[in-house]
Amino acid sequence: MTDTNTAFSQADKDGNGEIDLLEFRELVAALGLELGVAEAEELFDSIDVDEEGTIDYEEFQEWWTSRER
Repeated sequence: MTDTNTAFSQADKDGNGEIDLLEFRELVAALGLELGVAEAEELFDSIDVDEEGTIDYEEFQEWWTSRER
């Protein structure tokens, strides 16, 4: 399993320290998760707890580590 830092860096294509919805959808596809657009957006919104429209490292880390359980 990829460590959290590496996964976040790979998903953050533009290197701005946040994952936007497009980057997240690419990550979901790369992980082989078969989610439709609406499902991916719902998952994105559930991870984006501060509702800023992006996933920061802390939010990503919480989701990524919960996936490993």
